[in-house]
Amino acid sequence: MKILKWLVFGLVLASVVGAVDFPGPFADADRLVIVVADEAPADDVIAGTDVANALGPSVAIGTMKLASEIDDITDYNSILLGSPCYHPIINQLMGYPERCQISGIKLIKFDNGNVALVIMGQNSEIRKLVKEWISGMPVEPPSIISSGELCNRVSLNQVVRVSSGNVYEISLVYTDGNNAKFKINGEITESLVLGDSYNLADGSHFIVKDLSRNTAEFCITSAQVQTSPAPETYDSCMSRYESKAREYETWRQNIPEGRRIREEGLRVCGEKFGRPVPPVRVETEFDRCMNEGYKNIYSLPESEAGAAKEELLSRCEPLRAKLPEEQPEFKACMKEVEAFKQDLVARFGSQAPPEDMMRKYEGLHDKCRVLLGWTVPRPVETVAPPNVERAPVEKPCVGCKKESMCLQHGIRFVDENNRPVYCDFDGVFKAQKQLGESCQNNYECLSNSCSQKCISYEERIEAVERELKEQRGLIDRMWGFFKRLFGG
Repeated sequence: MKILKWLVFGLVLASVVGAVDFPGPFADADRLVIVVADEAPADDVIAGTDVANALGPSVAIGTMKLASEIDDITDYNSILLGSPCYHPIINQLMGYPERCQISGIKLIKFDNGNVALVIMGQNSEIRKLVKEWISGMPVEPPSIISSGELCNRVSLNQVVRVSSGNVYEISLVYTDGNNAKFKINGEITESLVLGDSYNLADGSHFIVKDLSRNTAEFCITSAQVQTSPAPETYDSCMSRYESKAREYETWRQNIPEGRRIREEGLRVCGEKFGRPVPPVRVETEFDRCMNEGYKNIYSLPESEAGAAKEELLSRCEPLRAKLPEEQPEFKACMKEVEAFKQDLVARFGSQAPPEDMMRKYEGLHDKCRVLLGWTVPRPVETVAPPNVERAPVEKPCVGCKKESMCLQHGIRFVDENNRPVYCDFDGVFKAQKQLGESCQNNYECLSNSCSQKCISYEERIEAVERELKEQRGLIDRMWGFFKRLFGG
């Protein structure tokens, strides 16, 4: 089963999709599937039947599917029912949430025009959400998702294959939690840190999104959809390390590891932007005392950890040498920085100070850091690439051309000769078919009903009723199984 994880591309598409009102884009969906997990609870299956009943004649035979039957969810207009806890497609579309007990409705739009409505809930809650949607209650999607970036996670000694037209085979060669090397289609990257982008041979961009001791999250952005990212600054570079350091300090109660991550960021970002870099820390007796003590604190309950930290600090404090921060020169320098900062606040309030004032403030702060033994990297001369103007590339039409418009496959209208036509997959407008003619899709038929041949609405309703009868029989068998299983 091939499932792609699509990242949020932006809310700019919201006006295209709009609210997820019933029946929304599924009233006339030619490739509609209603997908439940392979081991879905009875409530999910019943909710899927409720959706099929409500959509009525527009639902084709075989619409209900199991997740394992779906090769690529982007090939369909789909309604996904269940929870990320057990539904693999929902889990990946939602980005593998740490807390999988999610409730609500999300609408996902793919680049090929297909959409997926994800209805998530626990037990009977999912049936309640389905009924609300069917009854006409408008449910605005929290975000519209597009396939601007293709993302996944890879572990050491694992090979991940992803595809967005081109196939990428990716393995994690090395990681220490802050630096990593990857092997992409046989090509080994240079050492990359959080946020780094690596240009692939096909023009796509490989971006490091997250790093840990044995896993990494990445995104591949194709050259066609690459947008100009905001230029990285020293502060944005440091913010990634700072957030990770706080995670270790606050949630994992690992102060030494948080400090190590922060120092790594100061070195990496300082060298990248020509700002002072701290000296390599030499472990002291005080450091060894604190590190050894924290190993025991990690296993303590939170109620006891606070007192244990105070006892550890008092035990190790006599071993601490006088820090450079305690020298008079450094204290005087920091007073100058603080005075300048207060002056900026008094003069500009909540407004952003001018760029030259901010550079002066950063320069004063860097001067204090040099007093602590920090070094300033030598600037690296860079040659700006030539500015080559490129002619705009017209996006190819994957449907049918009508004047200046590109119409999607399956679009129907009456042409200038008063003839009902539809856009076929070969990019040609063709006349809609009469009853009894062979067909593959509903839109090929004047009756908008296809079951290997064009059929009438009455025949379509009979076919749907037969399918629903089969589905109800399946539910009855499942219900009997649960009753026998639980002794009901």
